[in-house]
Amino acid sequence: MHTRIHPLRHAPGKVWIKRDDELGFGTSGSKARKWVSLLPALLSRGITDVLVEGGPSSNNCVLAAQILRQHGLTPHFVFRQSRANPRTAHTTGNRLLLELLTLPEEVQWLGRIGEIEYKTYIAQYVAKLQALGKKVVVIPEGSSCREALAGILTLGEDIVRNEREHRIHFDRIFIDAGTGLTAIGCILGMLKNGRQPSFEIILMAGGSTNFESELARHWSVMNAAAPAPTYRLHRPHSGRSFGAVTAKVLDFIRYFAHSEGVLTDPIYTGKLFHTAYAILSAEQLQGHSLIIHTGGGTSLFGFADRFKLPASPKDKYIIL
Repeated sequence: MHTRIHPLRHAPGKVWIKRDDELGFGTSGSKARKWVSLLPALLSRGITDVLVEGGPSSNNCVLAAQILRQHGLTPHFVFRQSRANPRTAHTTGNRLLLELLTLPEEVQWLGRIGEIEYKTYIAQYVAKLQALGKKVVVIPEGSSCREALAGILTLGEDIVRNEREHRIHFDRIFIDAGTGLTAIGCILGMLKNGRQPSFEIILMAGGSTNFESELARHWSVMNAAAPAPTYRLHRPHSGRSFGAVTAKVLDFIRYFAHSEGVLTDPIYTGKLFHTAYAILSAEQLQGHSLIIHTGGGTSLFGFADRFKLPASPKDKYIIL
């Protein structure tokens, strides 16, 4: 999987963007790379049905439904919330796309239940499908599983290709982290190709302890003799809790689209670029930086009512 890089025109410093968002509509970004190795693993095992964990607005669920349908596998989803959209009277954003891609009987809505009840229901649901002769597998949230690692390693490998083509070495790389597998795979992929820039990792979900332990585990398996990676962990500059959408982030998304012609989303990439700009501005970091656009732009359509558009082109943006 090859995607391009290009410099950002209005960034605070020598900043480039990695366009993994251009991999495809609804199947873009880091999660698309995960399925490069995950899908062949499912097909080789003769899997017929796949239960994908996540939420009804999840980029990964939309992507998984598309890929599974294209290859003749049946997607299933179990959501821990009510069917009604709490924000709008009609279906929008990724929820709309997911409804287009699934049949009603393939999606279960459980309401707000605890983890134990959820796992029990998943086990019962899988057993029911198996009793019908289906060969079923459960894919964890974000497709963060062993079979997806080989696919996400291509991200680091592709950055090295970008560097070679543009005759540039990035001093640091900014990337977001949900489950953390994408950021870890990027680090490992660059290591495989002899590159170890510093990483600025924006934690959108999960804790620092879990990320550090997972990185250490994968690192030791891959190359215990290699020097440890250089990285820092950050929380978003605005909207620190997962799923929180703030006016500052929405304003930055609007500014970024207007100034750079690039669309980002309020949950992941909008916060990533907003935080990266804040760090670059505050610390005045030298050298070349790369920010990886990990996709997910389709979720923007679910936030149309939250954007306050400028009254005129002269209105100023507040971006930090």
